[in-house]
Amino acid sequence: MTAEPMTEGELTEAFVRALPPGGPQGPSARRALERLTGSARESDAALAAAWAAAAHGRPDRLADLAGVLHRHVEGGAAGELRAGLREWVREYA
Repeated sequence: MTAEPMTEGELTEAFVRALPPGGPQGPSARRALERLTGSARESDAALAAAWAAAAHGRPDRLADLAGVLHRHVEGGAAGELRAGLREWVREYA
């Protein structure tokens, strides 16, 4: 699988659509994203803070999380995370 570039807007749209707690896939989508981003959140304080702030699923906080995660990936994060995010979007959004 290739890890095509993903825009911040695409990631934001996917998060707002898939992560609200009341949504049909909200809990499972969040758990999958939590597993996928675990090590990145441990190494990036801004990402960890954005994750915590987005816990309640508010669209503005989900957009903030998408922005921080996008910058993390674009800033040289492992291709595995980039590919994993693309797969997560395909599965949940």
